Amino acid sequence: MLSVLIVDDEPIFRMGLRSGINWADLDCEIIGEASNGKEALSIIEEKKPNIILLDIKMPGMDGIELLKNCRQHPDNQCFIVLSCFNEYPFVREAMKLGALDYLFKPLMEGPDIEKVIMEAKEQLGFSSRSSEAAEHQNAVRTKLKEIIENGVSANISPLLELIPQLSSSHYFTMALMVQDEHIDTEKAYVLLDSSQALIAGFFPSCTCFFTRCGEILYALIYTDNCNGELVSSHILRTWGKRVSDYMEAAFWTGFDNPSCDITCLPESFRHARYAMEANYFRQSDFKTPCVHLYTPGMQQNYDFYEIFPAEVNNIRNATQNYDMETIRKSLRHITESIRVHEYFNKEDFCHLLTALITDSMRIYRTKIVLEQLLLSNYNLISDIYHQRTMEDAEHLFFQVILTLFAHLKGNTTGFHTRIIQETIEYINLHYQEKLSLDMVAEKTHLSVNYFCKLFKDQTGDTFINYLNKVRIHAAVHLLQTTTWKTYEIADAVGFSDYHHFCKTFKKITELTPSQVRDPNCIS
Repeated sequence: MLSVLIVDDEPIFRMGLRSGINWADLDCEIIGEASNGKEALSIIEEKKPNIILLDIKMPGMDGIELLKNCRQHPDNQCFIVLSCFNEYPFVREAMKLGALDYLFKPLMEGPDIEKVIMEAKEQLGFSSRSSEAAEHQNAVRTKLKEIIENGVSANISPLLELIPQLSSSHYFTMALMVQDEHIDTEKAYVLLDSSQALIAGFFPSCTCFFTRCGEILYALIYTDNCNGELVSSHILRTWGKRVSDYMEAAFWTGFDNPSCDITCLPESFRHARYAMEANYFRQSDFKTPCVHLYTPGMQQNYDFYEIFPAEVNNIRNATQNYDMETIRKSLRHITESIRVHEYFNKEDFCHLLTALITDSMRIYRTKIVLEQLLLSNYNLISDIYHQRTMEDAEHLFFQVILTLFAHLKGNTTGFHTRIIQETIEYINLHYQEKLSLDMVAEKTHLSVNYFCKLFKDQTGDTFINYLNKVRIHAAVHLLQTTTWKTYEIADAVGFSDYHHFCKTFKKITELTPSQVRDPNCIS
């Protein structure tokens, strides 16, 4: 069995590589992890791993320096480089230094990693006993993806040829998506890949196959020994807690009901996606996990104008009277009823909001030219369809109505701009205090997710980064104008953790506090 060392400064990528691949099937085992080149060098000298998965950009000793230190590595070692798109010059240098191959982090998936591991094994002269198993896994992934993409017109026969036992098994499907504002697509893919081992471990008596379509990971889970409930309310609750605790990120999960009719598999995958998307309608303060089991209502269409005629009429009348409070109460009554009755159709809900906006504009057709509003805020309405949650769409709707009122009253400064400007002024006045994202978002009466998106759109920076820059700017001033000790300055500008202050200071200024204080180090 070959030994593998993972070297990456980001724990999330190490976890993804460790958990997202069935290393035993590849005749490999993980013998260690390192967060930088210096740690890795020590492990390489002690344990002499056969395969090293090596990140290029790391603090301290980076991947290039490690390769230079290992240029005389023995023939039974292979380096596989991990990089981002903008690091290709470093990739070329790594290849010159003897790296076998490279993987681009934003695109790498399980099959890509397995393929390059097989190349490493071949170069190292190991026979590939697991090649047939790996090829079978890849073939199943491909067929599952075709079934998901083609829907009810998909041909099931090729899958049954690969997994003949499916024809006599009980099965269910699962859909999983990362829904965390602070996790980019690249890291989301790593989390999805690493979650496969978690899913398989959660259903130990079942066999699991996985495929990823864009940002959604699908699972086919089956067993020929169905002695109890495959999917129960207890299982859903336990699963939700397990995934949130283990992955430390916000996940949406949807399950379809178990079946023994394999011809219904395409529809089952669709049901799992509907159930997953039903999490769009959750309230942000719910303590229950983000998990739903499919119900027939999740794929129905709803005319919310007809379902809530009184509330729609109240909103129309309130719009004529600039009565924002009534608009808020009426819409929130609608959203609460949608959740209670499980009218879970995101598109129909967005249709309702855009129709209410259009109605509001029609009311004032003699007072405002429609184009005047839309040309200056061309994406206001379309953005409603792209919000992550029902709550975010609701908040955006309120902002559109307030923007309309502002235009009608002759104040053409966008409401969004005023909110962010007031937030910036608040940060500048209170940066020394213990400010949290939740607290500041609450002051704006926006959800955290929508506030983050709005702040990033209008400042080009995240709330945390902007706050840190304000604090570090103040720290630079104090370093240059006082004799306070560095830890006193860190505390004075709002950092409770001195180590975090120093790390953030270096990241923003590219200098240490001591270098800033020394005039000879300042350009």
